[in-house]
Amino acid sequence: MEISRFTIDRYSVESFVESNLLRCVFHVTLLTNLRNIRKAGGVDAAGIGQETFGCASNGFFRHRGCVSVFDLRNPENDQFDFSLRKCHPLKPVTTQAQSIAILFLAPAAYPRLVPWSLCKKEEAWSQMVVPYVEAGIPGPLSLDCISRIALVRPAKSIKDLLENWPTIP
Repeated sequence: MEISRFTIDRYSVESFVESNLLRCVFHVTLLTNLRNIRKAGGVDAAGIGQETFGCASNGFFRHRGCVSVFDLRNPENDQFDFSLRKCHPLKPVTTQAQSIAILFLAPAAYPRLVPWSLCKKEEAWSQMVVPYVEAGIPGPLSLDCISRIALVRPAKSIKDLLENWPTIP
């Protein structure tokens, strides 16, 4: 599995999204959770010990035994930008100065994706879902379904942008 490392500052967020995340499907978690995920062999649908994106107690996909993922394969939708701003995949990096791991789904896993629009069909208005950018995949999400991982940390100074990464957990 390919693992890449990125250090970003607030000025490089949009270019990072455009060059690395658009047209992809991925799960975001804190870097500190990666050890537990690797030990378990995947992401638990309940998010125990792996909480980040999609782990709200009233999360639509969580209630259906799915792991929440960002599905950015269709950025042309009129509502896409609005939804992405409401729930940005790099929010832990940009607003909380935390490092994250982005687990990219292999295209072979795409047919298993459950679309956000199921929430509308089921009229599950009291449950949380991010329209146009969130999907679910029946959990647990095995590491066998992950094609690559991107480790992203915030740059706190120019020195951070130039330093090498420590060993991954």
